[in-house]
Amino acid sequence: MPRPQRTTELLPLEVPADVGAGAPEALARGTPVQRMSAGPFQAVQVVRPRDVKAAEKEARAEARFLGEQFFYGWDIRGKNPKHVEGIGIVGAMAILRSWGNCAVDVQLAEESDEAWTFEATFLDAERGTALRRLYRQPKTKVEGQYEPERALNMTFQKGQSIAVRGAVLHGLPASLRGKCLREAKLAAQATIKEAELPQHRARVVAAFAKLGVSQERLERKVEKPLGEWGREEVVELEAMWRGIKAEGVSVGEAFPPEVRTAEVDLGAAAVVPGPTTNPDQRTLGLDREPGQEG
Repeated sequence: MPRPQRTTELLPLEVPADVGAGAPEALARGTPVQRMSAGPFQAVQVVRPRDVKAAEKEARAEARFLGEQFFYGWDIRGKNPKHVEGIGIVGAMAILRSWGNCAVDVQLAEESDEAWTFEATFLDAERGTALRRLYRQPKTKVEGQYEPERALNMTFQKGQSIAVRGAVLHGLPASLRGKCLREAKLAAQATIKEAELPQHRARVVAAFAKLGVSQERLERKVEKPLGEWGREEVVELEAMWRGIKAEGVSVGEAFPPEVRTAEVDLGAAAVVPGPTTNPDQRTLGLDREPGQEG
């Protein structure tokens, strides 16, 4: 599919009556100003320049207000296991609004039988910068039971949101993102009252059951039985659920299958005849080729 053309347009702007004398002269005269778009553009004079401290204060307030809706998370296993948390699309758009004088543009850059490729661009009018990010969304069915057409549309929308989120978060200051994430996590835990924990636990179990994740898997994940889940465990699992539903995390990524190793009774192990000269290898069957039966 051909890539869409992008241009930067100069449009006459009608100045509202309530724009005061502090507005730039060019704006007050109604001269052309630059429209923010995905094409190349330069910094422009704005009516209300960004106040970084005020923008940060507003963004952190938004994060506290959104609480659990602001972020998502999941665990990565392997040689270096760790818990990963990130700001979701709702949180990203909240910070974007607070930062001010910026926007995000998203286009369908390419489509194939297997996937859509979205191109999202973060635009900062004050700085004249543009950050472009690509995201490839496979045309796979979303988690849950939906009609085929609705499932495909939901996957398309999900891909757009992930592309937008990536562009916005990479365009905003990292320190601002970190502060907002901490505010949201503290607010999410504070909203859960001790007396309401049983209801929150039941809600989490029911939500994951619809995704095919059992209570047993949840308990293994947080390494605690259901009755011992506190605010931290509930918030962590809710963040994982949001990651699966809206942020591109699969059930397999959030809950990878456990590798179980069989215990070997060395005293009862039979000696396996073979060409090796190491009796310990014959006892454990380690001299076999991969896939070779004993």
